[in-house]
Amino acid sequence: MKNTVFVLFLSLVLLGLSSCDKMGSQLENQAYVIKVDSIHMPDTVAAGTSFAIHFFGIAGSDGCHSFKEFIVSEDSTQLNLLLKGNKIVSEDIACTQALVMLDGLTYSHKFTLPGRYMIEVTNPGISNFLRRPLVVTAP
Repeated sequence: MKNTVFVLFLSLVLLGLSSCDKMGSQLENQAYVIKVDSIHMPDTVAAGTSFAIHFFGIAGSDGCHSFKEFIVSEDSTQLNLLLKGNKIVSEDIACTQALVMLDGLTYSHKFTLPGRYMIEVTNPGISNFLRRPLVVTAP
């Protein structure tokens, strides 16, 4: 009798646990590339000096979108930046209807060597870049 009650109890618990996912949706995070409309930065900077790049554009169409991180790569003549966003997806979540703006979101960088550099921002799509030249002078 004890075994039957235990098996019945265990079956109900397992059934309850397995049906939780079906009863309510879970939050899911989806990564996406944010489209940058424009950037503001200096044309010239001294080597070894930090400078700021300010980003403008729409990060998302509602409050479930947000900026997540900068993906950065650099070589001898170029600085590549990609702005990664995060979207929360769920059937049970209500998102605000306000646009999420970049509003001058800032990334700071420093080149140690003088030269001519290209600042390149990757936008969604194939070969869709926003490019600005930068002259780095000797300190």
